[in-house]
Amino acid sequence: GVGGGGALFAPAINPHQEREIFLASDMTGVYRSQDFGRSWTMLPFTTMEGGRRSFVRFTSDQRVLYALNLPQPPLGPGHIIKSEDAGRTWDAPVTTPGDRASVSQLLTDADSSERLLYADAHRLYLSNNGGRTFSEVYATPWSEGLAVAGAHFAGRDIYVGTSDGMLVSHDDGLHFEFELSAGIPPGESIVSLAAA
Repeated sequence: GVGGGGALFAPAINPHQEREIFLASDMTGVYRSQDFGRSWTMLPFTTMEGGRRSFVRFTSDQRVLYALNLPQPPLGPGHIIKSEDAGRTWDAPVTTPGDRASVSQLLTDADSSERLLYADAHRLYLSNNGGRTFSEVYATPWSEGLAVAGAHFAGRDIYVGTSDGMLVSHDDGLHFEFELSAGIPPGESIVSLAAA
């Protein structure tokens, strides 16, 4: 089957074309199906290389997709890539902030094609302009690093589950604070977050 014998990670089903799926393998392949898994094509490694964190993220605009490209050495460190033609090409301008050697998470707002969160091993960044620029919105004080478990975008409100607690912004990401009423006891971490 697909994957070359490796484990498969980060399935992404297109909300605009439910028969389309992207799937990453720890054998570096990233696969695309347009018939809900009956057949697969592999993206060229010069476009995108996969791994456990090679997320493809959809947006409100079916043409605009973002992904984490995790090339193997010597091709370079991980970085964000962007498509503005529904995944046919991945060369739209986008930047990758922070420590590119420790790319960790990429999350998009389902109601926008411009708003996304990106995390490296210690910092969380927000872009409100389609990845042209990013602002650092949080840095963990913990030496072991930051894990971002998921995010929920709800208009001006952004909720981010992290290993340090629930980070919340009520002003489109200008300010983030920990939500103390989230029900998570002190000293506990959020390892997975899904919301609607």
